[in-house]
Amino acid sequence: MSRVTVVIPNYNGEKYIKRCLTALTKQSFKDFDVIIVDNDSEDESMKLVDKYSSQLHITKIYLDNNYGFSRAVNEGIKASTSEYVILLNNDAYAAMRFIENLYIAISADESVFAAQALMLQEANHNLIDSAGDVFLPMGWAWSPKRDKVYRGHMKDREIFSACAGAAIYRKSVFEEIGYFDEAFFAYLEDMDISYRARLAGYKCVLASESKVLHVGSGASGSRHNSFKVGLAARNSMLVMYKNMPLWQIMFNLPVIFMGFVIKAAYFAGKGLVREYVHGIMGSLTKMMSVKKTAASTDDYSRLQKQIWANLFKIF
Repeated sequence: MSRVTVVIPNYNGEKYIKRCLTALTKQSFKDFDVIIVDNDSEDESMKLVDKYSSQLHITKIYLDNNYGFSRAVNEGIKASTSEYVILLNNDAYAAMRFIENLYIAISADESVFAAQALMLQEANHNLIDSAGDVFLPMGWAWSPKRDKVYRGHMKDREIFSACAGAAIYRKSVFEEIGYFDEAFFAYLEDMDISYRARLAGYKCVLASESKVLHVGSGASGSRHNSFKVGLAARNSMLVMYKNMPLWQIMFNLPVIFMGFVIKAAYFAGKGLVREYVHGIMGSLTKMMSVKKTAASTDDYSRLQKQIWANLFKIF
């Protein structure tokens, strides 16, 4: 049994998978396995994986349809026998000490559910892609450091949510709080599970010396596209519905409405307002298929204070 399993979800990743796996062959930490879960790809990406069988211990799982990120990583996590599981996008290229530094960060503190790597942009290595995400009371998930200049060093710190594109998780906690919600399909499923973990008393951290280069939106195509905008809008509403009781939703309702207006105006400028509104409306029917998170009033109140405190990170 390895100490760590790297789970890579794949969908038509022929353009990225070779470089992703090549980077894993160069890791300083050697005690890991790899599970690649394929969402019924139509390209040659999974054939390319076979070329790495002599260098990496790889298990391949084939799904019979494109079930999205959440289902794919859940299949990989459940198939793993390791204490810790790393989720790695196929368009993320790991630095040599990527696994080592994630393992150090999570194994040092039993209260840590997830430790995220510092994600730098593949198109410009001097710009940050993600150094941890926050959830705002307007119903937005936001990455405060995105597009900021990386100056060669960043402190490890607690973060509100770990981006699942390059993060390590304590597998035992999934059995306690549940796995990634497959109703989300993709986008914000990592915010949802980090939120649930925080309600349960766990925390997420940034392991800043663990680094990856990230292309970003490798499966969906771009930072803003109709598929991504609609799903992210829908799932932002699901995060709140799942993890907030009615009193908390009503308390936040004025700023939620303000957030909707601001986002609608923003996407109108990009020609995507119809997709955004459709996503918001689609959340109303999807709410019937998600399970509400049970927590105490004190835990809900604690998270309410945190999401309001996240507002100050904007400035």
